[in-house]
Amino acid sequence: MSTISVIIPTMWKCDRLKTTLAELSNREEVSEIILIDNTDRTEVVNIPKVRHILEGHNTYVNPAWNKGVELSKNNVLLILNDDTWFDWDVYLNISANITPSFGMVGITRNSYTNKENKPMFVRVQKRPPAFACSFFIHKSNWTTIDSGLKIWGGDDQLFEANIKNNKPNYYIDGIIAYGSVGETTRTRHQNPKLMKIVNEDLARMKQLGL
Repeated sequence: MSTISVIIPTMWKCDRLKTTLAELSNREEVSEIILIDNTDRTEVVNIPKVRHILEGHNTYVNPAWNKGVELSKNNVLLILNDDTWFDWDVYLNISANITPSFGMVGITRNSYTNKENKPMFVRVQKRPPAFACSFFIHKSNWTTIDSGLKIWGGDDQLFEANIKNNKPNYYIDGIIAYGSVGETTRTRHQNPKLMKIVNEDLARMKQLGL
């Protein structure tokens, strides 16, 4: 049964993205893939199940997440970085556990160095690094991310909101994530414009108590 809505913001900096989209499109568990295109591209991706949203400019990751969730049709959501992928036979099985009683179910930086898939849920009170490179969440537990947060802090707001609502957050220990931790994390110090936005996000996070 198709139960998962996959939401992927992209700047098209990962050459593998079309392969990832095709792989997800072929999965019975996935009913729709909402691709938020934060570039000025005009060519629509023609892959079954992909809803290609052409933004025409960079709306940034947190607004893209909010928009993707608003457009989604399913209760089980998978928020995925465009440069991260998995053995889908293993990873998509996690979706069967995503109910309103769960908060977020993410990964960690260790996921990118694991050598074998032995997935296990680990409850966590503090968001681990790389947690939101890929995470599942039930739509009923989504909190609209503050409009003042563009790149950073959206995952922190969601994480803390679920704790306050007594919805435990977990990471998946023993899962192999392929790809990289993320473009923003790697390159922010090399890009003055990006650093300005990150610093603005950090200031807003402080105002929000995150």
